[in-house]
Amino acid sequence: MKKIFLQNKYIVLVLFLALAVFSDSFRRPLVFIFSPFIKLGQSINDWRLSDVQKENYELKTEIEELKTKLLSYQPSSSEGPSFAEAKDGPSSYILASIVSRPPQAPYDILLLDAGAEHGVKPGMTVTAYENVLLGFVIEVFADISKVKLISFPGEETNVMIQGQVSAIAIGRGGENLEIKLPSAIEIKLGDQIMAPGTFPLLVGVVEKVEINLSDPFQKILFRLPINLQYLKYLMVEK
Repeated sequence: MKKIFLQNKYIVLVLFLALAVFSDSFRRPLVFIFSPFIKLGQSINDWRLSDVQKENYELKTEIEELKTKLLSYQPSSSEGPSFAEAKDGPSSYILASIVSRPPQAPYDILLLDAGAEHGVKPGMTVTAYENVLLGFVIEVFADISKVKLISFPGEETNVMIQGQVSAIAIGRGGENLEIKLPSAIEIKLGDQIMAPGTFPLLVGVVEKVEINLSDPFQKILFRLPINLQYLKYLMVEK
C-alpha cells in the first residue's frame, strides 16, 4: 500500500512538470490522461487514514475555519467598514475539493476537481469559507482546473488596509505577501487587509511592519489567513 501511495505522489509530480514545461497542445491531452490518477491518489490517501487520524484532521479543519471566521469578523476601526458590516457574499458558486496543493504543487498552485464540465472558466475568483480570497482560475480542463494563489511570486492584488488605505499586495511565494507604503502612513499589527469590491474578501492581517529610517517606504508582511493543509473545499465564484 505504501508503494501505491508513493507511486501516486510521483504521478502528481510528473503531471505538474508537464503542465509547466509543455505547450498547450501537449498539456491538455496529458491532463486528460492523468486526471483520473490524481483523483485516485487523493482517494487512496483518504482511505489510508485511520479513524483517529480522520477525527483529528476533521477537528483541525473545523478549528482553522473558526479561526479564519474570527479574523474576518473582528471589529475594525470606527472610520472603516468591517466584515461584520458587509452584506452576504454571492450565492452562486461551484464547490470544488483540492486534489493537489503545496508542497506537492509548486509555486503556490492548486488543482481542483472541477473543470469545464462543471462550469469553471479561466479568470473566476476562488475563495475559502465564503469570504477569504485565495486566487484565480488560470487554466481549465474537462474535470480539473488550475488555480494561482494571490501569493504566487510577483502576483499583484489590489487591497485595502482597514478599509482606509489603498495598496497593492505582491506575492512572495510560500503563501507570503508584502505591501510597500510610505512610512508616514500608520499601520498596526493585526490590521485587516481586504480585497475591495461589492463583497469585500479577506486577504490577511498585518503580521510584521519593517521600517528603515533610510528608506521612505515601509514594508508590510503577511500570509494567507488559512492553513491550506486543513482546507478541504473551495468555492469558485461564477
